[in-house]
Amino acid sequence: MGSVLKLRPVISCNAEGVYETVAKARGNAQALEKTIAMAVNAAGQQESFAIGVTHGSAETKATAVMEELKRKLPDCRQFISTDVSPALSVHTGPGLIGISVQALQK
Repeated sequence: MGSVLKLRPVISCNAEGVYETVAKARGNAQALEKTIAMAVNAAGQQESFAIGVTHGSAETKATAVMEELKRKLPDCRQFISTDVSPALSVHTGPGLIGISVQALQK
């Protein structure tokens, strides 16, 4: 049913390190929009932070996401971009985009 409706989960890692679905979206574009909004919100709760963008065979999309985050979060101390590990790619397939917000000491 989820495939027919093109439902895409937005997954986060909680404080205990457990992955959980935090939102659902219809289609990749909406899922990415929600993910970016959540990252911007999380970063806004920190005095100092770094942003990481990772991808699974989606470098062009990851670059676009990074540019959008740079516009929305000009106070970010550091931006990091990398590809995802093969172990995670096995579970997600190509096209994965991940965003992390790291709180930093001032």
